[in-house]
Amino acid sequence: MSFIFDRNFDAEAEAQRRGDQAKVGAIYTRAEFDAAVAKAQAEGFEAGLAQGRDEASSAAQQSTSARQVTAVEAIGPALQALFTD
Repeated sequence: MSFIFDRNFDAEAEAQRRGDQAKVGAIYTRAEFDAAVAKAQAEGFEAGLAQGRDEASSAAQQSTSARQVTAVEAIGPALQALFTD
């Protein structure tokens, strides 16, 4: 089964003018094609995984920062009340 074709239309037209049948064939074998697809899938998966980790890390950092701000805002009045007593 042919997957990817490398066609030279000029050569085909010349062959037709001479009355010959133009030869068209795949430039990759099925094994090469399957290997390239598997490699592309693996690269895509790894890229998606890295992007997901980066997004999760960023979200966790923002959440931690927000909790720290809330804690600092709550500590201020408590410390003031402690020192006024």
